[in-house]
Amino acid sequence: MDVRVFVGVKTELGRAYQVRERVRKLRGVKCACTIYRGPYDVIITVDVPDLKDFETLALYELPRIQGVLDYESFLTASPDDKEEAGWTPDPIFSPSKK
Repeated sequence: MDVRVFVGVKTELGRAYQVRERVRKLRGVKCACTIYRGPYDVIITVDVPDLKDFETLALYELPRIQGVLDYESFLTASPDDKEEAGWTPDPIFSPSKK
């Protein structure tokens, strides 16, 4: 099962578009968007087979892109299609059916 990670990237002033275009070429990047307001300049969606592949992107590829100042990763807790993945709600936090 793929791992989906959202990454917020802070860039040098005036470099958001360049960073976005370079990031789009990285393996596993499904989407890279420029953000106009907020703490990040670029938001990336990454789908990789496992965390080891994301580690390569996060530790070696992303920091080498000229204009990247900082970034923060948000690892998803469950896939989009929960039923297909066999997801069931946690009984402790789920409301009981009457």
